[in-house]
Amino acid sequence: MRCLLERVIRHRDFEHLIRAILSGAKDVFVEGVRVCGWGVVAASIGLRLKRPLLLITPNQQQADRVYEDIRALWSDEEKPREAHPRLYRFPSLCDSFIGKDPDELSSRERISALLGIRKRRDCIIVSSVEALMCPTTPAEVISNCCVELHRGDVMPMEELIEKLQLSGYRRTSEVQMPGEFSKRGGILDVFTPSHEFPLRLEFFGDVVESIRAFNPETQLSIEQLESATIAPALELQLPNDREKLASLLIKAAKEQAERLRASGKPEAANALLEQTELDAKKLLQGEMVEGSAWYSLFSEEPLHYLMEHLSDDTIVVWFEPNDCMLNSEHSIKRLSEVLNELASTGDVLLPPKMPWLSFEELMGMCKRFKNIFCSV
Repeated sequence: MRCLLERVIRHRDFEHLIRAILSGAKDVFVEGVRVCGWGVVAASIGLRLKRPLLLITPNQQQADRVYEDIRALWSDEEKPREAHPRLYRFPSLCDSFIGKDPDELSSRERISALLGIRKRRDCIIVSSVEALMCPTTPAEVISNCCVELHRGDVMPMEELIEKLQLSGYRRTSEVQMPGEFSKRGGILDVFTPSHEFPLRLEFFGDVVESIRAFNPETQLSIEQLESATIAPALELQLPNDREKLASLLIKAAKEQAERLRASGKPEAANALLEQTELDAKKLLQGEMVEGSAWYSLFSEEPLHYLMEHLSDDTIVVWFEPNDCMLNSEHSIKRLSEVLNELASTGDVLLPPKMPWLSFEELMGMCKRFKNIFCSV
């Protein structure tokens, strides 16, 4: 596969493209790029230029295909299925996000991508336009909530547990899912979204004596690690001022309940208000509830998006930008209809504003980058 990329990189037309990218022009337009060649173009640019790349496709299926194509083109022949350390997928979670916590796998991949941006200056993020419309956590939260642990570090266990709880982890008797932790004597098990398997940390006093990945079903060790990154349990974090958030949630629920009663739905109004008050009470007690990510939208803090994590030297590659625009508009219409329908029956608490970026807002956030527009 590498020989194919080397042939592309040596081609005269590709050299013209690289010169255009390195020129002072902000926008570069490339024609004649078919869907089957998106991965080749992206992999070649990534191989030639050691700069951050954001690849944007019209839909998630195309993003998945580009990701798999790049991974195959860059893969080690002896380990063809192994993930490449520069390559990350940033999937959409719009449909799984309304009123509840997002899909676990998608959320884990998004957090891994945010960590990749933080760790590598040459990372490649593959995303659909819809995925970029969804809010994410601000860069400073990733920096503040991530815990880098090395074997031999001094880290009091109780201090680490406090950090875990503040970043959304749930305490359980035995970890089974991402976002959980458990304590047994001098052993702390943590299932962080930044790792495929949960971690077992063994402490001797305040010293991290060993770090191991283990199978949660068999409880057997998989790998001994020298270091590990413990990422936030939730991509969208609740604000520290839980009392203020609880007040805002109840206020929004009362206003929505009034509208439901006015439309002849008193039972839905009562159920919404009762559930919101119960959740607000749990949040005040420091507990996590189903839909914590959705409740984060009710904070008075501004929403944040992936583009804010990227450095100014990032190259953004748009595949079929016109289709990206059309799909973005369709997604906003569809998601707004779903949200309003659920809110009209009291199944979802309506946030103060729609959380999804419009295509114009997305384009505006990408203006500070070099943009390459690829089309047939």
